[in-house]
Amino acid sequence: MKKLATLTLVVILIITMTFTLTACGAEEPPTPEPPPTPEPTSEPEPDELPEINIELNVTPNVGSDGKVLFDIKSNLPDDMEVMLTLSGDGDFTAQTKVTFSNGNATSDAFSKQGDPLEGNFTLRITSAYPSLSPDSVRAVIGQSGEAMKGQYIDIGEFGDHFIKAEFDFEFGG
Repeated sequence: MKKLATLTLVVILIITMTFTLTACGAEEPPTPEPPPTPEPTSEPEPDELPEINIELNVTPNVGSDGKVLFDIKSNLPDDMEVMLTLSGDGDFTAQTKVTFSNGNATSDAFSKQGDPLEGNFTLRITSAYPSLSPDSVRAVIGQSGEAMKGQYIDIGEFGDHFIKAEFDFEFGG
């Protein structure tokens, strides 16, 4: 019995020493390398964009046929699109989209089913989500339009900056 106990003790001792030596000789797993630093992009960071105090100067041009074109001068970047919505007395509403080039945009002609416009009208100028604008526009106004400031700018629920302006006119009569 004593031999069995001694043999068992020797086996346990050998197993323990094997585990101890194996654990001591094991190499540590290699430390992962940090991810590479991203290359700087040519796009400026939002806080690097200069603020743009948006200017909108709207001039209506009434043709001899009574149809109205709107000329808009602005400091908006080239290729920036805005929606023009003209609403007036009664249930009149018409829309057109314009694109700025060299600080200018001109609308299509507005009329009341071909007839001259008469009465009081409100022209609303609005822009879409800045993320839908071309890269060249976002490079100037920012990814969320954050560079646009001033009286014609509205900030949406998620922090996007939009153009939202209204101009009142009276035509005819």
